[in-house]
Amino acid sequence: MPVDLTSGGFHDFNPKGGTERDISQTFNIPAGTPDSPSFVLILFQWDDPFNLRNGVTTDYNLLVFDGAGNYIPQFSGIDDNTATQQPFEAAIFVNAGPATTFQIAIARAGNSSSQPVAKRLRYLAIDQFNSGYGAAEYYQEDAPTTFGHNSARGAIGTAAYVYDDNPSNPPAPPYTPAVESFTSSGPVTIALDSNGHRFPNPVIRQKPDLAAPDGGNTTFFGFDYEGDGFPNFFGTSAAAPHAAGAAALLLQQAGGPRSLTATQIRKTLQASAGPHDLNSFFIQAIAGPFDNATVVTGHGNSSTASSQDRNFFTIDFHGMQGNSLRSLTIDIADAGLKFDTTTVSGYPFTLGNLEGVTASDISTNAPRRTVSFTRFTLTFDRNTFNPNDSVSFGLDRDIFGDGGGNTADLLQGAHVIARTWSDSGTESGEATFQNTFGLGYAIEDGFGLIDAAKAANNLK
Repeated sequence: MPVDLTSGGFHDFNPKGGTERDISQTFNIPAGTPDSPSFVLILFQWDDPFNLRNGVTTDYNLLVFDGAGNYIPQFSGIDDNTATQQPFEAAIFVNAGPATTFQIAIARAGNSSSQPVAKRLRYLAIDQFNSGYGAAEYYQEDAPTTFGHNSARGAIGTAAYVYDDNPSNPPAPPYTPAVESFTSSGPVTIALDSNGHRFPNPVIRQKPDLAAPDGGNTTFFGFDYEGDGFPNFFGTSAAAPHAAGAAALLLQQAGGPRSLTATQIRKTLQASAGPHDLNSFFIQAIAGPFDNATVVTGHGNSSTASSQDRNFFTIDFHGMQGNSLRSLTIDIADAGLKFDTTTVSGYPFTLGNLEGVTASDISTNAPRRTVSFTRFTLTFDRNTFNPNDSVSFGLDRDIFGDGGGNTADLLQGAHVIARTWSDSGTESGEATFQNTFGLGYAIEDGFGLIDAAKAANNLK
């Protein structure tokens, strides 16, 4: 590898920082063939202006390596960004053989300042419709993905809900709308003004602004979702026109063009939304006696990477000094989910980050290579899982008969039983996973799914 590509230093992927540096991130990629290779496309940019004379302050490179650490120049993004004046690199990994892994590294070229001005890095890994790709480490399930014109200050960015996640033929109420897995999360960070000048403090915009339904019938476009003979149109491109239609009706009711400002329309639509999940991709259960609270969290979105995240679950023990956690049982049957420990369709039980506990202190009865079970227990040696310690682990979850099931929000209602060691013997407590519902902004769907009729009534 040419030294000038990396002589400016490497990005440290380890969020903990300190002395535990890690300059690469590993990705999983499934099998492919010469006729139909699998691939991951990574689009990478940073907070320098585009197409402004001398605007690019830092020349970053996105380097691709195979699983053995061999550099692949033809897959890497190594443009001289000071020459192109484009703070952008694209890299790809193409696989025409068995399932494997690859790695990426982000480096500064030698022509960059030792104290870079551009420090905000962002990249998006694009797969083939959740075909099994994903970061095997340092996965950020709540990283923002929305960008572009929908993030403009005056725009009303629109998230997508499927109009009914359990459709009937013909379509009929009651409808059960659900957030689409492909909708893009916020917020949006704006580092530069329209002239390419850097703000003293970046502007954070709460995008998307709201959500609207998709999946409506068309006469020619899409596929027949509910089997009524008409194709259905899905996507944020379908949801945004629904929001625009509601906005047009508000204008008509208020007196026609210019009778409402864009701000009034946005606020009226936002106020029509009901309670929704305020902490997207996150769920929590608190179990155990009052003085021995065991907090279990799940953190992940609907992607395949989430199902293979070794840090999806985290157990934090906050018991009294002298007590320790003995065991933790998770039963997901009441959430309509099952575990899958196969390597073909699931992800075996895998330990992730451990704080104060070692792998040798932990045992589990999670069956190996089993496609469907709903309950398993982790057991800890006495006096090993103590107050302020934590254990993270991963284990694939699926909806019964339907795959999916990856997002943490679907664990609502699943049971947790915690047992602790104490001077008086063994104590236990039970809890259920709960989402946090309320009014306000959430990264996944803004201020929630709009109600056109309620919005119209609010104008009266």
